[in-house]
This record gives sequence, C-alpha cells and structure tokens, in this order.
Amino acid sequence: MIRFHGELSKNCKKILSNNIFKVSLIAPLIPIAIMSIFVILLAIYLNIYYLLLLIIPLILYIGCLLTPYLTLESTKEVIIQDNIIYIKYGKYEASRDINDVKIILDYDNGYYFKFYFPHKFIYCFCQKDLIVEGSIKDFEKLFAGKIKKVKR
Repeated sequence: MIRFHGELSKNCKKILSNNIFKVSLIAPLIPIAIMSIFVILLAIYLNIYYLLLLIIPLILYIGCLLTPYLTLESTKEVIIQDNIIYIKYGKYEASRDINDVKIILDYDNGYYFKFYFPHKFIYCFCQKDLIVEGSIKDFEKLFAGKIKKVKR
C-alpha cells in the first residue's frame, strides 16, 4: 500500500490548477459550440436579436475557465492499494484502476496522474513529501514505464 496524505504546498496547488485549467479550456468547447450553432440558427430563421443569446455560452465558458481557481482544496489523500487508486480531494472522491493510468507527469515535487477516457479525474496529484506509507521507490516501481519527467 502506498498512501499520500496532507495539505498540498502552494507550488503543488499551482501545478494542479494549471493542469485543471488546461482541461477546463478544452472540455466545454463541444457543448458550447453546439449551443452556439443552435442560437445562430434560431437568429437566422426567427429574429436577428436572438444573437444576443450567444452571451450565455460565452458566460458558461468563462465560468468553466474560472472553476479550477474557485474549487481548489488544500487537504488531499491518495491511496494505492490492490491495483486501485483511491483519491480524496476535498469534496471530490474517486477510485480508478491502475490500468486506467495513461501517464504520470513527474514534477520535481510531485506526480500528476492522467487517466484514459472515460475514466478521467483531474484532481489526482501526489506531492512527494506527503507520502506516509510506502516509498517513492515503491511508487516508481509500480508505475514503471508510465512516469514522464516534466521539465520546467
């Protein structure tokens, strides 16, 4: 069993929020594009003033971009046991199979997990100095071949 538990440092929170921001930049584009097309068609066939409704998708997109900065919690726990990763991050909880891990980005002070679709969970970050059970060597041995060093 490998267990990370504690409060993330400012630097780790910044890394996590940047990764969440990247996901928040792309994820809402498809539904917002569909909504925008619907509004444009509505304006073409009914009344040009319906174009003012395009403000709604724009506001939703801005809200999606701001969400990572409004929802960052400080306490975190990640437990890796029996080929399952249990993640607790504030009010968010999830469990993922080890085989769902696509890649692990190794920052100098922690690891950020990226999972295969549809098993994505953007709040999985393990700060290296918060390990309370197991060791970094055990962690790196378990995920050998999936860990990629990030140059900053």
